[in-house]
Amino acid sequence: MDIDPPTPTHARVGRSGTIIGPVPRDENFNEVCSQRQQLLDRLHQIIQRAVPRAFWAVLIFSDIEMLEKFICECEKSTFLLDFCMHACAAIPLLWAQKPPRPPSSESSSATTSSPTPANRRQKIINLALERDGKSCLFRKTQFVDVAHIYPHYLLADRRTNFSTTLPPFWGMLEYFWPPEKVKRWHDKIFTNPTDPSRQVDSVFNTMCISPDIHRMWSTGICAFRPLDYNSDKTTIEVEWHWQPARTVEDRVAVNTVPASSRNMEQVTTPNGLLSELFLRYGDSVRFVKTGDKFTFSTTDPETMPLPSKELLEMAFILTRIVNLSGAVDPTDLVRWDSLDGDAPETHIPRWLASISGEESEKDSDGSSDVDSNGDNEGESDITSGYPSLARIRERVQVVDPTEMEQALSSTNV
Repeated sequence: MDIDPPTPTHARVGRSGTIIGPVPRDENFNEVCSQRQQLLDRLHQIIQRAVPRAFWAVLIFSDIEMLEKFICECEKSTFLLDFCMHACAAIPLLWAQKPPRPPSSESSSATTSSPTPANRRQKIINLALERDGKSCLFRKTQFVDVAHIYPHYLLADRRTNFSTTLPPFWGMLEYFWPPEKVKRWHDKIFTNPTDPSRQVDSVFNTMCISPDIHRMWSTGICAFRPLDYNSDKTTIEVEWHWQPARTVEDRVAVNTVPASSRNMEQVTTPNGLLSELFLRYGDSVRFVKTGDKFTFSTTDPETMPLPSKELLEMAFILTRIVNLSGAVDPTDLVRWDSLDGDAPETHIPRWLASISGEESEKDSDGSSDVDSNGDNEGESDITSGYPSLARIRERVQVVDPTEMEQALSSTNV
């Protein structure tokens, strides 16, 4: 499966006369191609006002042919336009939602022979750790999280009251990406032959990555673009992409041109916070930049399959939408999926506060996590757990994992 559509022998003329050819590879670097810009200029003439950032972000990374169909419908009637503008907020918010907390003591004490969800999840984690050598796929260090590609929160299918009022997640995707592409993503998650509506987790939905990379990925600071498997699916190349810091505006013109991610080596926010990643090679140090390729491998593609190319493709698109929409603040939201050790949401906010000089309150965003039994803890609020798109996103400085451990120890958490 190719991320970029095959190059046709000639460009196709759209229903409205727009020339629709292959999606240029430059769009992988957030560089809007001329076809997309023409379409967005047309839509701007229809709307003639600023739009929510999430709506704009979805259109920037949508399929061009689906975008043209959407604009053609808007030219006929703007009846559903406002609805779509606000409904698009569901996509980045649901993708970046917090996962449930680790299983309670009752479920974790079950015998290994009992077929409980906790035991199944632990088996997946153990296989992922074995496949990746208990080390970060990028850093090759031993301090890792087992992170989900398709978020565990969505897999759990236990939603807050707020999320149930949003348009269906998969239904919204079908508005902006072609059915065959959405089906490829969908079929990697809905694999139960006896219950096609049930989402199923697997080792191919996991990656072992260090906590700092996990945080950056979860908050849209970086994204990972899958390239190709080798012939026997024992290796896959993955490309690192930094994502430019978003500007402070919460509404933008729909034809606004996003910043390019090409050749980026670090991300600096308007308030000066820095994110960067360096790798050591003997005595030398090299900073990771957009376009750098990493090879993931497995010794057993049947029992321990590689991270799914389809799910990585989905995440590459949606993670960039999370970033461009400003849907999440790194100090509010961390997608921690590992069951190794204590749940870090009780530790990391204080550590972040210690390096930023700000006080931190537990659950300061007022979120109501879902426990392993699917029950909300405390009062449920319609908007709890969803950072407002009006909030300005602050970047967190990325440090070496050893420094992270020392910082945690020094705060006596």
